[in-house]
Parts: sequence; C-alpha cells; structure tokens
Amino acid sequence: NKVLKNLSPEVLNLSYQKRIGDENIWQSVKGISSLITS
Repeated sequence: NKVLKNLSPEVLNLSYQKRIGDENIWQSVKGISSLITS
C-alpha cells in the first residue's frame, strides 16, 4: 500500500506530462499547417 501511494503521483505526473506534450505537438502541427496554407 505504501508503494502504491508513492507510485501514484509519479504515474499521474507522467500521464500529465504526456498530455501536455501532446498538446504542444498539436499546437506546433497547427502552426506549421497554417504557415503552409497561407
């Protein structure tokens, strides 16, 4: 149980960072595509 409590913030942080990374990539893709279309 102790291990689980210690691990969960790590796992949550990982998935959070992944979501932020995906968002940044999506913003970059949108920016590039808008450059190409204009």
